[in-house]
Amino acid sequence: RGCTRHATTQDKKTELVASLVEAMGCDSKDARAALLCSNGNSDKAAEMLLKATKPKTQKPARKGRKPPSLPDELMCSICLDVMISPVVAADGHTYCKECIRAWLKKKNTSPKTNERLRHKTLTPNYALRSLIRSSV
Repeated sequence: RGCTRHATTQDKKTELVASLVEAMGCDSKDARAALLCSNGNSDKAAEMLLKATKPKTQKPARKGRKPPSLPDELMCSICLDVMISPVVAADGHTYCKECIRAWLKKKNTSPKTNERLRHKTLTPNYALRSLIRSSV
């Protein structure tokens, strides 16, 4: 028999994804990605999905797919979407602030290289943020 605690947690995640899909009108892949980036917080995930439906003049849309005209350097390697609030980690790579925070809560390694990070300080990447806002 499997661990009932793990099964209950998995059932809850599946239930949260289903409720987000129904409430937000998004697909399950987007709902799963939002839950992952929000560290399982359904309210935060719903907020992220809501931001994704706003007009592009406000912030980059989070749809799980790269717009054809955007270079790969504007995409987060964790959520595979256009970066929002890009920050530089100790490995020198840039990620979405929320994505890397969630990653660092669980791990002390680089998402790109899997090498141990010397520190968990995140530095805003203002130049990239401006480039993303002007490109989207």
